[in-house]
Amino acid sequence: MAQVSAVDAVITALISTLDTALTVPVYDGLESTSAADTDFVLVGDDGAVETVGEPAATSNQDWSTFELGSRAEEGTVTCAVISQSGDDDLAARRTASKTTMAAVEAALRATENLGGVVAVGGIDTITLHQGRNANGCYVRRVFIYRYTAYQG
Repeated sequence: MAQVSAVDAVITALISTLDTALTVPVYDGLESTSAADTDFVLVGDDGAVETVGEPAATSNQDWSTFELGSRAEEGTVTCAVISQSGDDDLAARRTASKTTMAAVEAALRATENLGGVVAVGGIDTITLHQGRNANGCYVRRVFIYRYTAYQG
């Protein structure tokens, strides 16, 4: 069967790459569990529980190169680094999430092609969210992984 898009393989490769490189849990989308990790990474989800978040992924294919035997695909995968606690110390959560984000960036720079799944990829945009609620405080760094792949 012909591959429709590289996006599924990109998500799988991101999870594998980050799970191998990081010391915090890496999840395929938002976990539906009552367990609350303090620090973790989501692939294919922005971690927005209260609102409708960003799409898991997007892709756009350029068919103008198809006559050459392949088509170019540009895509993005929404991911998030989450740090949360039952206390009120936002500064500590920012520090923890920054440490995890730095490890994510290092892991993705070390394998810019995700083991051959993409031609090139990397972190495009990082957005910081933080807040407090009845359960404590949280910091959420939503990042967009942008890639180029060739389908043929």
